[in-house]
Order: sequence, then structure tokens, then C-alpha cells
Amino acid sequence: MKNKDVETYFFYALKVSRLSFFSMTLILLLSPFSEAQTHLQEQPASYYSFSDNQLASQNQQAQVDFQDLLIEFYQQSKEWIKLTSWVSHFDQKPEPSEPYSRKNHFGSWVKDRRDGRCLNTRARVLERESTEPVQFKETSPCTIESGKWYDPYLNQWVYRASSLQVDHMVPLKHAYTTGAFNWSRQKKCLYANFMGQDTHLIPVSGIENGRKGDRSPDRYMPINQQYWCTYLKNWLQIKLVWNLFIQPEEAMGIQDAMEMAHCSDQDFSLTTLEIQKIRAKMVDSGHPCTRYQ
Repeated sequence: MKNKDVETYFFYALKVSRLSFFSMTLILLLSPFSEAQTHLQEQPASYYSFSDNQLASQNQQAQVDFQDLLIEFYQQSKEWIKLTSWVSHFDQKPEPSEPYSRKNHFGSWVKDRRDGRCLNTRARVLERESTEPVQFKETSPCTIESGKWYDPYLNQWVYRASSLQVDHMVPLKHAYTTGAFNWSRQKKCLYANFMGQDTHLIPVSGIENGRKGDRSPDRYMPINQQYWCTYLKNWLQIKLVWNLFIQPEEAMGIQDAMEMAHCSDQDFSLTTLEIQKIRAKMVDSGHPCTRYQ
């Protein structure tokens, strides 16, 4: 190799080594930022909420003509909100200031006597859901003794009312810890006795309902796996309607159960009109819960 060739070789070798050193230094300097960015992307949310900002306010007092109302009605019937589309929140999860107490926060079943009858909410749900005319106790005309009810949790029929409990699809304690603690006593009472949505309160086996307790889908799913997709959809519908947030472990449980049951994500949606219809039933000036002002 000639001297000139040797000089050229060392010149390019030195240049490449300098570039390599610069590149390695740049990589080392930037790597902490890359790791931090990756860590931020992998950081789980502290809680999730639904995004239904496109829903019009129920209290809106704007003057519109009949044609505008028809157009709005049609549009709302076509607007869909996905039950599995959530907004991630990374701030501290809201927490209640006092421990849950059904008696103090939600009260017991109420009696709506506007129709002249003495049935409480439990009895009204049993009467509504029975596929046969219910029979009342001879010694207690306000208490249902028998009927025919389908328990979707166990996929079986039940005939004695004493074997049933009326389950809050989203349990009271769970609702309390995921947002209901901020509600007025009147709204808590209404939630506990709400009959404006058939899936809000359902009669199920007392033993199975005891197994469920206040557990969310990450810790409880019904024995009847054929009901899983419906159960999850109903759970999310109620959370959306009542603006309850979703906890991280709950979200993972819902996603896992949907995958195990092969639920179609397309079925997990509601129109804005459906949501507004349910929410409109929360406004009932004559309901017994209005005594809590």
C-alpha cells in the first residue's frame, strides 16, 4: 500500500470513528427521554369515563320550532355512542369522604303510592318481571309470594319469591365508590329504586346475588356464560347513563370477559336518543325520593 493510500485510509477511519462516537453519544443522551416516553405511554390510567359530550343538555330551554325538533330527533336516533370507548384520566381518582352505608346513603326500598297500591320497589320489579300473574301472601297483601321468573345468572326458572333478590345490576356500593358519593340524597334514592330501565333492577337467585355482592366484572361474572355479553352491555349502559367512572381493574375485567365470551364490540353501543329517554325518566317530581331535598 502506497503512503498516499495509507493516509487516505486513516483519514476515513478517523472520520468514521468520530461519527460513530458522535452517534453513540447522541443515543446515550436521548435514551432517557425515549425510556420516559415509553413509560408514559405504558402508564395505566387511574380511572376511565365515558365521553358523551355530544348529548344535548336535558335542561336546555332554547326555543325551537316543531320542524327543528323532528330533525334533532332524527339525528339523535342515528348518533351512536360506543360503550367500550372511554376517556383515560391520569389525575388522582376521586374518592368518597366517608365509608359506604346503604342505610345512610341510599336508604331502603320505597313505596310509590300514586297508583293507590302499597307495593315497594322490590315487589314492583317482581310483578313486572314475572311471566305469569303473581300471587300475594294472604296475610300480607303488599308482599308477593309466587310467580314465574327467569334468572339469567343461573339460566333457570324460579317460582318462589322468597328465593329471589332484586339485584342492582351495578351494585349500590360500587356505584357509590365510582361517582355516586357526589350525588344528592335524592339522586341516590332514585338510583336505588330506579325502574326507568328494565336492566337496572332484575330478580335473581338470592344465593347467586350474595356471591356477586358489590363486585365488578373483574371479580364476578354470572355462572351462565351465555349471558356474559348481555351482562357486560347492561353494566356499561348503566354506568354511561348515570355517569359513573370505570376503575382500571374493572376495565381489564370487562375486556377480558368480552374476549372470553367472544362478544361483538359492535353490539356495545347506544344511540343518544336512547340515553336521553332513560335520563328523562330520572326527572319525576312525584317520585317518593323527592322527599329528600
